[in-house]
Amino acid sequence: LDVVSVAAELEGLSALPDEPARGVVVESHVDPRRGLTATLLITAGTLTRGMWIVTGQTFAPTRIVENFLGVAIEQATFSSPVQVTGFSTLPDVGAAFVSFPSRREAEDALKANPALSNGHRADRGESSATKAIVPLIIKADTLGTAEAVAEAARKVALQHERVGVKILSSGVGAVSENDIALVGGDRTAIVLGFRVPVDHAARERARRDAVTVETFDVIYTLSEWLSKGLASRTPKITVEERTGALRVIKTFSRTRDRQVVGGEVTEGVLVPAAKIKIMRRGAEIGRGKIVNLEKSKAKTS
Repeated sequence: LDVVSVAAELEGLSALPDEPARGVVVESHVDPRRGLTATLLITAGTLTRGMWIVTGQTFAPTRIVENFLGVAIEQATFSSPVQVTGFSTLPDVGAAFVSFPSRREAEDALKANPALSNGHRADRGESSATKAIVPLIIKADTLGTAEAVAEAARKVALQHERVGVKILSSGVGAVSENDIALVGGDRTAIVLGFRVPVDHAARERARRDAVTVETFDVIYTLSEWLSKGLASRTPKITVEERTGALRVIKTFSRTRDRQVVGGEVTEGVLVPAAKIKIMRRGAEIGRGKIVNLEKSKAKTS
């Protein structure tokens, strides 16, 4: 702390304590007993109990302000982390916040400055047209954790050449039936829960729709499982190896699913059960499989 103080003095870092507080949201989560809660870092001004905080398109009264020890305080100034409860919607981690003396001023600020909105960022998944895309739903115990899981999923996707991820939704709370419905019955979709439960209705919907739902409490385990999950969803590549060719000289009897032909092997070898392409003037006109081969009416292998 002494070193930080000396560095701040040498750099001339300062702020005005008399102005309304502003800063950044460093964490947010749902408290089962108290509701939507966020941890804020004040970068300028002073926050006093009774003021109103605006961040993104949500706001909250500072009826309860707690310091980093969880002790209720009357005010806090710059460089202080505080916890505030009572937001209308869950604030985004990394969003800027400003404070106002009254609710009316806070609401007016929301209407007058839509730029304050800092909602979820657009998905940055690997959505290349050359890749198969796996839809992801992420639910976690805090918004910061959800962001960390999303970033881990993107890093895992980068390790796969022919499959990527698209994060359809990332939020806080238990995995619900609505989360399963969001993937629209896509059987390649994955719903990831991190330190959250899965509702009974969600499990039943996932079972009916054959949607994969997995929960974790260790990020490394989640990443390891997701890598295997993406690998299993990677499109298979069919490799054709030309082993032989035959020039058809004459056609014989034909049934609904079988055609007998006679010809001359012009390249390589022909073997029973091999798949064939039927070509005419360089264009493919059909496909089939060799059922058996005969030479001078004697079966060959």
